[in-house]
Amino acid sequence: MKIKIIVLSLVVVLVLACAVPLAVQANNTASMEVSFTVPEPPPLPPPTAPNFIINIPASIALTGVRDDDFVDITWVNGNLVEGDVVSVYIDGAQTFTDGVFYLRHGDGNTPAQRISCIIMRGATGYPPTDTIQGTEKILVAEFYPGHMIETASMYGRLTFIPAHTYQNIPGIYTGTLHFIIELVKY
Repeated sequence: MKIKIIVLSLVVVLVLACAVPLAVQANNTASMEVSFTVPEPPPLPPPTAPNFIINIPASIALTGVRDDDFVDITWVNGNLVEGDVVSVYIDGAQTFTDGVFYLRHGDGNTPAQRISCIIMRGATGYPPTDTIQGTEKILVAEFYPGHMIETASMYGRLTFIPAHTYQNIPGIYTGTLHFIIELVKY
């Protein structure tokens, strides 16, 4: 009978242990910090920049002889690839006052101190074909990578025709052309 009481006591303890949740208490606590560092990606190699040189003369001394008063815009192609086009424009907004290019003497504020100058564009080695003026950007040369000589594939020559009168003050008249050079990938 003692065995029956011991077994019965064990069964009751097991039933109570399974039926009633037991609370566990701890006197000490601990924590752990978890960290993970995401590495920076390796730096990308710098892109290979297209390598070309656009040659635009820094100045021209006009003679008044139309066949002598021109400049050629040329280039040296370094590593342009098929689909690249280099375009050279005159920035009309900065170059043409009132849509006209002026050469000025002194402050250039009076008609006697200002000469209008016609600018014409054309292909290198040929007579000019178009008069250019206005306030938008105007294409004056275009270069393609397959064109291996230094001259432009389109246009490339600017001819200057100063329109002076006897009312103009004697002296040197100057003006500034502003250019925009763009590389376009097609």
